[in-house]
Amino acid sequence: MRMLTGILGTSRVDLHIRSTTTGASRHYRYAHEYEQGVVDARVWGGIHTRTADEVGNATGRRLAAWALRKYFRPVP
Repeated sequence: MRMLTGILGTSRVDLHIRSTTTGASRHYRYAHEYEQGVVDARVWGGIHTRTADEVGNATGRRLAAWALRKYFRPVP
């Protein structure tokens, strides 16, 4: 998500996600809401511990920030 927000220049994403399995839907206005939702879902689903997901999320944000600095330039 950090890569997307870096390219768009805003943390507001207005993302609507609907499950094709259950029909449930979620709406995220900001990237951090989506990131927290992913962490919560993985923890509640028993896939990972909260610490592992939060560390992985922080690592992903740092990697995206590095890639944005190294490989992308602002459009004039």
